[in-house]
Amino acid sequence: MKKALTSMLSRTIKGLSFLAIFLFCSSIFFIHTGSLRAQDRSGVISGECDETATGAPLPGVTVRVMLVSDTTFVRYAFTNSVGKYRFKNLFLGKYIVKHSILGYEDELRTAEVTGTEPLILKIEMNVQPLSSQNVIVTASRHEEKETHSPSSISVVSSAELRDQVDATPADALKNVPGIDVSSEGIATSTYASREFHSVYGSDMLTMNDYHALEVPSLAVYYGILIPQTMDDIDHVEVVRGPGSALYGPEAATGVVNFISKSPFASQGTNLSISGGERDYLDASFRHDESIGDKFAFNISGHYLSANDWTSDDPNEDTARKYAQQRLNAQPILTQSQADSLSRIGARDYNLQVYSLNARADAILSDDLTAYVTAGLTNIGNDIAMTEDFGDAQIKNWLYEFVQGRVTYKDLFIQASANHDNTSGSYFLPTGAPLIDKSSTYVAQIQEHWDPMQNEKLTFGADYKAIVPISDSSIYGPDDGHANTQLYGAYLQSQTSLLDDALEIVLAARVDKDQNEAVNLAPIFSPRVAAVYHFDDNNLVRAMYNNTYLLPTEVDLFSDLLYQNDPFGLSAYGLTGPNMRYVTSYVSGMNFVPNTDGSYLMGSTFLGPTGGSATFNTNSSKLWSAIMGLAANLGKQPLLSGVPAPPAGYSFTNMAYLNLNTKAFVPTAAPIDIGPVQPQEQRTLEMDYQGAVSKSFQFEVDAYQTHYTAVRATTADLTPSVFIDSAKTEQYLDQVFTADGVPNPDATAQAVAHGLTGVPIGVIQPTTGVHEAYPGEPYDVLVGTRSYLQNVIEFSGVDFFSTYKANDNWSFDGSFSWLNKNYWYAGELNPNDSTAQNPFALNIPKYRASIGAKYSGLARGLSIEVRDRWSDAFPMYDNYWVGNVTAAHTLDLTVNYRIESWNSLQLTLSVTNLLNNMHQEFVGAPVIGRLAVLRASYALPSL
Repeated sequence: MKKALTSMLSRTIKGLSFLAIFLFCSSIFFIHTGSLRAQDRSGVISGECDETATGAPLPGVTVRVMLVSDTTFVRYAFTNSVGKYRFKNLFLGKYIVKHSILGYEDELRTAEVTGTEPLILKIEMNVQPLSSQNVIVTASRHEEKETHSPSSISVVSSAELRDQVDATPADALKNVPGIDVSSEGIATSTYASREFHSVYGSDMLTMNDYHALEVPSLAVYYGILIPQTMDDIDHVEVVRGPGSALYGPEAATGVVNFISKSPFASQGTNLSISGGERDYLDASFRHDESIGDKFAFNISGHYLSANDWTSDDPNEDTARKYAQQRLNAQPILTQSQADSLSRIGARDYNLQVYSLNARADAILSDDLTAYVTAGLTNIGNDIAMTEDFGDAQIKNWLYEFVQGRVTYKDLFIQASANHDNTSGSYFLPTGAPLIDKSSTYVAQIQEHWDPMQNEKLTFGADYKAIVPISDSSIYGPDDGHANTQLYGAYLQSQTSLLDDALEIVLAARVDKDQNEAVNLAPIFSPRVAAVYHFDDNNLVRAMYNNTYLLPTEVDLFSDLLYQNDPFGLSAYGLTGPNMRYVTSYVSGMNFVPNTDGSYLMGSTFLGPTGGSATFNTNSSKLWSAIMGLAANLGKQPLLSGVPAPPAGYSFTNMAYLNLNTKAFVPTAAPIDIGPVQPQEQRTLEMDYQGAVSKSFQFEVDAYQTHYTAVRATTADLTPSVFIDSAKTEQYLDQVFTADGVPNPDATAQAVAHGLTGVPIGVIQPTTGVHEAYPGEPYDVLVGTRSYLQNVIEFSGVDFFSTYKANDNWSFDGSFSWLNKNYWYAGELNPNDSTAQNPFALNIPKYRASIGAKYSGLARGLSIEVRDRWSDAFPMYDNYWVGNVTAAHTLDLTVNYRIESWNSLQLTLSVTNLLNNMHQEFVGAPVIGRLAVLRASYALPSL
């Protein structure tokens, strides 16, 4: 315990030192480069921006003042944490003052600055009745109105974020229509859009200000690792549907972009603390400060602890029993082996996580800006679901990142680095260490050019280097073979026709995965889209995308323990095989028979002491292995003196283990496995977005998705060898009869059947074996198969609408439907015997949500109620297989702002108000009610 605390303190000090150095260097750089000072002027304009309905202050409002007599004199400012702003040193005269913020109608004022006393403006801003007027940046990688986007997109506004109690930024997506969100615990939520949803999440690209948030080398998004607090996020843009034509293979099914607040836009200090059921404690702070008009910085921090809901994995119970048997039977183990066995099933549900984040912005000139940001997160303790290896106990997982960006007019250059260190984490089913010290380095450049009035071009290039380091725990003893570089370039053209009523979007991207061990061809991702505007608020979209999802490092290079003693042979005092998860990343996996038709086999059964050897499956040498097995099963006396069968006599058969049913499926011969390939996806979308009035708007998305190459679930790759009871009984009957053994038929039957049911060996591939483990030829190998035919096709519809009845009442609703979410193995490829497992999207066919918000009881008070329902669905996600039952939950949120206390805001959030215990994924915790009360306080800085 002392050692763990010392390690955690050391890592914290290291992280704080990192941030301190970062802030110091940034301050020196930006203050030096931004040294221009304005001339002395005597005019002052001060203002305050509040929301009309609730009176809540609006931080981050962009305020623009322009001198009427000289329109070249323009100044910008932002409201601080309590909605106030100030312009100093203005020329005297008349000004036009514009106030704007995402989600609200612009407010214009004319103001006369006389210099005798400060001019004070009191601004009340109305919620934008039509969200289609939002200006977004993610769909086309440049600013455009939502109605001009070639993709269906949703925006989570700053007001919505402010009124929610979220453990992590990922929770902000739970109200986004068309997004399937599943909870795996208090602080872990995953999401998917129109595609396969795994316990890791989905193939949606998750970014923060264009910086990909994936965990290095593992290529998964783990929301709890985001260092930003909820106060750091200005708004969230969610693109439903493929975005690979601009963002690459990682955006095969959509894009989520968390867009941060600039420290210029939120001056002051925000403090918040939350507490509630399950010992929930959440505290955060954010401080923003400007130094003159050219430089600003912020620093924020977050701490969360709770007693998470519990879950159960029956596989761990079995593994723990076998581990104890092995510890008792083999007291002579290495310390590493003993530690792993003792950790099996050792769960700790005490969630603990903290994060720190810092950012510095500089306005270097009217056209040139720059910022640098860095952050770290430390998960002291948590349980995480993994797609292939069961649950993992997270201990002191440290995640760090740094990002820098320079923008000159429409050109931006960006670089970032992500690094993580999982430290003392381990897999719960095996106790094996989970070590990942990997890094990802990214460089990006983009330009936007308008060669003519009706033509817009966006183009750029990306580079990514992935450096996996796992200390042999994930990729074998040589992590270097998994080092990968990815190159990508893209071009998008937007052409306006018919007086801007019709927009044609053509985009294409080429990506290349470069690795010494993998020679994947470049992939081409095209997009064709058309947007037709009936008027400013009614439009129809059509879009076609062809995208590829590249195999991850785990898909290509894994070589790690999957299961200890899967057949429980330690119960017999035997050294049985383990299971290893491997990938045939070079040329696939082939099983070439010998000239006599036999196959290469590894076996541990050389005798009572165990060991290893390689046999041919019909070789007489196998008889010694059977004799060793018989000795441990108490059958040695009956077999004493029985000679080995003659050469060429086949007394074995082969069978694959179904990893889910635990039953063996006979096979006549081993099945060759093809190399891992990119997953290809074609999607056609139709979208209608309409507004009946300023009070009522709706959107209907219809789509069809076709997979031409699907990454299938984990399966047994190497069949096990069993004693053929019928042939063995026949042979023994002959021997016993010749030797005059009493009742030879019955005796032969008893002996033969007593030897069956226990595998005596494992068929091993002759090519494609990971070269790192030549000394363990008896392990059962499991991994990912690929179906390479046009077998997965599904269609769906997403509908959502909003209705603002009056200033007090607003309503919204959404509904999603899929025509198919599960395929049996026989449907996938009837002529392919490798299709052992079915395929599931892990998403319900039907799901719906309806919400109502009322803010008319008193100024500063709002109440929101949301009812959610999802249908039952089958789940097949490698390790996790079963059925998820239908779920119905009711959520309540109450916000009250006390203006006299400097806008102190109290928020009561009750999720699952009716305490409907339910499970949102197989293997995930059974979730009940969680009530949390949050107090947020803003200290302004002007």
